[in-house]
Amino acid sequence: MTLIHQHGLSDASYQQALQFFDKNYVAQIILAVVTINAWNRIAISTQLEVPR
Repeated sequence: MTLIHQHGLSDASYQQALQFFDKNYVAQIILAVVTINAWNRIAISTQLEVPR
């Protein structure tokens, strides 16, 4: 999902996830990954410093 330029989430990976989670929960996992990815991109592009 994160590396869309490398074909993103494959059908095989999605089907494998469905063996463990229902479609609603898989959608929630995907949304969580997308949200974390967005925050990481914002932090990197704004040169956000990690608090120490």
